[in-house]
Amino acid sequence: MTLLQVTDLCAGYGNEQVLFGVSLSVDDGEVVALMGSRGAGRTTTLRAIIGLVRPTSGAVALDGRTVTGRSPEGVVLVDGRGPLPEVTGSPRLLLVDEASEPALAQLADVNRATGVAVLVVARDVGALDLADRAYVLEGGQVVAAAAGAGVRAMQGRLRAAYLRTERA
Repeated sequence: MTLLQVTDLCAGYGNEQVLFGVSLSVDDGEVVALMGSRGAGRTTTLRAIIGLVRPTSGAVALDGRTVTGRSPEGVVLVDGRGPLPEVTGSPRLLLVDEASEPALAQLADVNRATGVAVLVVARDVGALDLADRAYVLEGGQVVAAAAGAGVRAMQGRLRAAYLRTERA
């Protein structure tokens, strides 16, 4: 069942548009990686999902209910550059920005233990090791998407293209 559905999301800062029709989904209990180089729009996507950046168009839905421009209940945004902070309450969806190697290891454990859905932003292709689905952003647009075995196949192409291949 689809937990988060982002459809044709456009957003930015002031007069600078950053996202151009981003669409993605996260199912219950799923780990989804949002990959891309610096400036691709990954963090802006998370901020728009949680209502910190107001979309200019498009929609964000949680459990089929539109939550565009609002902070949806049960969704938590954390900084993943170090070990993950302890998350209180019972989030349904964990948004993790710039996941480091320690954070990636913790995410796998948290997902297995609790079944919480995860949308993780990363440049390190190691994030694909734990992803059930992956999207690649470039210039504020989804340029590639894969699920299941296709996520593993995506790793080589991404390494060759532009993402960091070493663990931080």
